[in-house]
Amino acid sequence: MTIATALTQMASILETNTDAVRAYANPPESLAEFPCFVLEWLRGDLGMAAAGDTSQQLLTAVVALYANRQVLATSSAVARPFITSVFEALVGNATLNGAALVVEDIRFEGPGQIDYAGQQYFGIRFEVDVLFKDDTTFAL
Repeated sequence: MTIATALTQMASILETNTDAVRAYANPPESLAEFPCFVLEWLRGDLGMAAAGDTSQQLLTAVVALYANRQVLATSSAVARPFITSVFEALVGNATLNGAALVVEDIRFEGPGQIDYAGQQYFGIRFEVDVLFKDDTTFAL
């Protein structure tokens, strides 16, 4: 497996198990469908891999929920239920369909204003720690 596969699997799980219209594993140039997720890798601990020990690697994905194009009072009501549904979807399939060892931790910020491609949106920013198996390659 690759880390790109894991991100694609995470997007598929979120699109299938939440009320999001779309989940992008490859960030689009602009956003047109709401609510939607955009997923990207934020950081990783690849030190062990560089030293030749590939037993386990930890990476953190940003899972950004864009609930609405505008920051409105009603946007919070749209965004808030995703806190629970993201947690339930990822814990319910913690191996990301076999692409990872386990989803270790899920943190969030918001709901509130988040930016994308120079535009302001209303949403929630999740950080998801993913522990990878020893046969994972780091091809993006």
